[in-house]
Amino acid sequence: FRPVSLRLFDYSAVTNAECTRMRPPRTYNDIHNTGNGVSDFFQGLPVVCRTLLVTYLATGLLLFLRVLPIRYLYHDWSLSLFSFPPFASPASFPGLHRLVTNFGIIGTPSINYLFNLVWLVQYGASYEKAAFLGDAAGAIWMAMLGMANVLAVDLLLPWVRAPFHGQGFIFMMIYLWSKSQGPEVTVNMFGVIKLKAAYLPFTLLLIDIIQGATPTHGVRGILAGHLYWFFREVIQSRFVIDVPAWLRRARWVEALSNLGAGTARVVSSNPTRVTMNDSRGAVRSPGASTQQASTSAGGTRFRAFSGKANKLT
Repeated sequence: FRPVSLRLFDYSAVTNAECTRMRPPRTYNDIHNTGNGVSDFFQGLPVVCRTLLVTYLATGLLLFLRVLPIRYLYHDWSLSLFSFPPFASPASFPGLHRLVTNFGIIGTPSINYLFNLVWLVQYGASYEKAAFLGDAAGAIWMAMLGMANVLAVDLLLPWVRAPFHGQGFIFMMIYLWSKSQGPEVTVNMFGVIKLKAAYLPFTLLLIDIIQGATPTHGVRGILAGHLYWFFREVIQSRFVIDVPAWLRRARWVEALSNLGAGTARVVSSNPTRVTMNDSRGAVRSPGASTQQASTSAGGTRFRAFSGKANKLT
């Protein structure tokens, strides 16, 4: 037989712009498939969940070392929106940053802390991939609206108020994942409890109550998730579905996409469950060919090898 002859593409003869255009597209790995290791697993996480995971790991470590200035990060309505005149002195410093920073903390490293990270990666990332596949701006818009819903619940229901809303946001992602599953989909908790996906957030809330933890985080998350689901899936509000143009044009969103967090093409073990979007916003059916999925935004298909191949006989 004649050996197969493959010649690697010579990039020395092309310009930097052409190399960038012909660079192989990034892919999303399956959440439960770590590929070649932790690096591939981390790169496969979508933009919002990856950002939250890094934030929670960093703040958890800083809290453990007692070097995080937590008094400047927690949320309090009297220190945020009501820190302006006539509610406060003109010399007082407005604390609008507290409306965002409080979502970046879920506590110090503990069993509950670890469970929250696992739920974020397992359920939050699954929902984000299925609902905003290849659309970093859409995922970020979902996160912004979700945070606004959590804050709205915190404002309207004083009995569920808390200084930090990170766990509430994770509960919201779990609720959205449970609503996106079919009625017959089941989950297996700890290898012992088997229940329908629709009951998962309420089961986790019950576990928190049994452990003696406060249920306010779960209540806020479930209510905020239901608000988002109602406006997106039931009413189909264009304000919720349509991503603002300024967000799509934002440079930082494009930077996140270039890291593989938004414009990545899809590698899925079950492609029939999601709808794939390319970087131009066009919707492709799950049955689209692999050759089309590997085509770049400029219309040039990436080829890792160039040359001839002979069939083995």
